Amino acid sequence: MKNLNETLTDLVRKILHYRDAGKPCIICGKGEMGKYDVVCHNIKQSKSTQFKWHLHNVALGHSKCNSIEEADPLLSLSHNLNMIERFGADEIISIYEQRNNTVKFAKSDKESLIKELRVTLLCHEAIFKNLK
Repeated sequence: MKNLNETLTDLVRKILHYRDAGKPCIICGKGEMGKYDVVCHNIKQSKSTQFKWHLHNVALGHSKCNSIEEADPLLSLSHNLNMIERFGADEIISIYEQRNNTVKFAKSDKESLIKELRVTLLCHEAIFKNLK
């Protein structure tokens, strides 16, 4: 049985595969996302765990771009600009302003987030099915 963290991560991945289908890599801005692409975090998980499952901090990208981004300032800049274009400057600025706040998720917080993400996933699945 999955623990709460695994369930949250799995839900986010599923949502992104619907939400980001057909969109370019969030980091380099090229190509079209398919099922073998990875979840890329704008605020990296190692720097701020509170945004690990935040849907405006994550998007699909190429695994190669994701693995070399921190060493390449141009890719990092491209990632930030693409996130702003996709989610809006106010949202990304808000996330950056909160990135140094320490937030620990209680079990009840994770359970609530799981419920929210399940509803979001159902919405994305319904939209995707209607587009076919």
